[in-house]
Amino acid sequence: MMIIGIVDDHSIVSEGYQRLVEAHGIHIAFSARTLEVAHNALTEVNINCLILDISLPDGNGIEFIKTVLSAQPQCKILIASMYNKEPFISRAFTAGAHGYITKSEAADELIDALNTIYSGNTYVGKAVEYRQTSIDDYDLTSLTDREIYLLKSVAIGKSIKTIAKELDIMPKTVHAHRANLVSKLGVRENAELLKIALDAQLVDLNNI
Repeated sequence: MMIIGIVDDHSIVSEGYQRLVEAHGIHIAFSARTLEVAHNALTEVNINCLILDISLPDGNGIEFIKTVLSAQPQCKILIASMYNKEPFISRAFTAGAHGYITKSEAADELIDALNTIYSGNTYVGKAVEYRQTSIDDYDLTSLTDREIYLLKSVAIGKSIKTIAKELDIMPKTVHAHRANLVSKLGVRENAELLKIALDAQLVDLNNI
């Protein structure tokens, strides 16, 4: 029997989840509006799956994933968020999430998503803009030391001006290095650079 927890600070959303899952015979162990309440609940009851929002009053749901898996390693985590773009999706999966759906599609996808992750598979919602890749898709060996430094710096959100100051070069030179970097990797957006850096373990969530 699937036993779940719900962490979302909007009562209407949480109640909607509850009605959906209960209609499919899924037992709800707890529903929490804050990470603190959720943390306390995890010490008292065992669950199979957790529906988890990202933006919560007392913290970030993605950062809470490690806490969940530390307390209950068997728990499958489904992120249900208003955010459907990077870097949120990559950060969630890197942290240990098993599925990701948008709140706008939750009514149609929630049950399928829970059943999918409960069975040990990964679920990515239809409205989620995520292309699952492997670090093997990118040739990091072709990057120079400076390009690796730039990759890490851009991934954690440093500005071109800050990078130029750290390297003691002109901002236009940094732009040139970035152009070479994205050309070699075949990407365009900083969010894609973040995903590559995370996959290659050049940065971790604590750097971001």
